[in-house]
Amino acid sequence: MSRVPHSERGRIVELCLKSYTQREIADSTGRPTNTVNRIIQAYRNEGRICDAPQDRRPRVTSAIEDDVLGPRLMLICLALRSSMLNLQVFQLH
Repeated sequence: MSRVPHSERGRIVELCLKSYTQREIADSTGRPTNTVNRIIQAYRNEGRICDAPQDRRPRVTSAIEDDVLGPRLMLICLALRSSMLNLQVFQLH
């Protein structure tokens, strides 16, 4: 699904406010009627023209923890992947 640019969303809402039908707006913009309807409903119900916020999985570690753990975890992964490396070389202190 391709994203509808913000400027085009604004144009769709503008045409709706000028009493164009959704079919006329769809024909004018080249977008499916379903897309036009979704954008208009988002404007009417939530007052937004931009994309809806996306739910994201919460972070498991903080940025500081990533900085501290990152290099150590990389070394452990490298050691486990390589049969030639001795794990004792990468002992954590």
